Amino acid sequence: MEISFLLGAGFSVPDGYPTRKEINERLKKINHDEILIHTNGFAKFLEDDFDPNASWMHIEERFFVEEFLKFYNVGILKSEEFDYERFFDFYNELLRETTSSYEFESFYDDFCKKFEYRLDKMYTLNNFNRYYMQLLGGMFRKNLKIVHLCKPYTKYRSFLELIEYLGGKYEVINIHTLNHDLLMKSLAISDAIMGEISDGFDELDSPYYGKNFDNVTVRLRKFTNIYDKKFRLYKLHGSIDQYIFRSGEYISIKVPSGVNTSDFYKEEIDGKGKKYRTSVGSFAPDFLSGTTVKALNYKLGYYYLPILEDFKNNLVNSKFLISIGYGLGDKKINELIKERFLSNKTNKFLIINPLKVRSDLYDFDNVVYYGENYGVNEINLGKVKSLLGEGFN
Repeated sequence: MEISFLLGAGFSVPDGYPTRKEINERLKKINHDEILIHTNGFAKFLEDDFDPNASWMHIEERFFVEEFLKFYNVGILKSEEFDYERFFDFYNELLRETTSSYEFESFYDDFCKKFEYRLDKMYTLNNFNRYYMQLLGGMFRKNLKIVHLCKPYTKYRSFLELIEYLGGKYEVINIHTLNHDLLMKSLAISDAIMGEISDGFDELDSPYYGKNFDNVTVRLRKFTNIYDKKFRLYKLHGSIDQYIFRSGEYISIKVPSGVNTSDFYKEEIDGKGKKYRTSVGSFAPDFLSGTTVKALNYKLGYYYLPILEDFKNNLVNSKFLISIGYGLGDKKINELIKERFLSNKTNKFLIINPLKVRSDLYDFDNVVYYGENYGVNEINLGKVKSLLGEGFN
């Protein structure tokens, strides 16, 4: 017997992760002196950090970040509100050359003249994408304290109590999340889950390696799409600790904190012994952003396509689906929920989100809304039982 969850951005906000509004505010305007772009391609917000080399490293690229955002806000958006995912779509369409923009061409020519910059615009946009994704990913990074959460739980008490109850009733609990952060990693070390969670990555027999900052070789977990524990975590949009091994192949790997992302290695054995094939590091973690671009990337076979197939199968195998903090804004996800879950009238979909957004999902009789102003910290097990009714209790 299986049950499924779908977690959205609102699920992580109580733990201090940024809201969409906060992300938009931080990313719509970036001054060149606010960021560091290292010679190895690593990018981050300086915040309170001091780097004596920051004033000269990649100065043209940092000015491009600043000027490109100014151009987009003034020349493209004009009076519209900035949205980081729509911006992601805008420049990715330029990168894929699926659209042309006289405004951008004019801006780029002016930029090159102003800064005596001579690099190809596609090369510049590719670099911008790499830096921008790192800056976005950095907003989801926290110094996680991986300590066992004992009862009474000091955070996410309502959620963990619900999970603990379901753990005693169901053989499989599928936790699908659209978030890039590592919050579930900390919640997994709790009395409710007891580390009994699989995420589709495995270290066993993995030939992929990296080096930590002490130059010690570390084996990296590779994506196997195998889930063999009671609690199963599916990161449908990727993760900030997820990278791509690129060298004649695309393989999704997990890179723990403290491991250098500039170089990855694959161990290969032939008649002459071991040798190592190098992959150019991705620098930016592999996760999905944008709206139209996100839909296209769902087709990528090295990770997103199989993980979406898992989601489809889990919906079919579950009688109950509980979403927490999901704003119902992903068209592809909603489409699959309708086709694979709500089409069975005996199934029930419980939506827990403080704000009841407009969505045609509510047109289905087997969709239940938990209530206004109720989020992940206001979940009451008794009310969940009452709303989901017979078969859940």
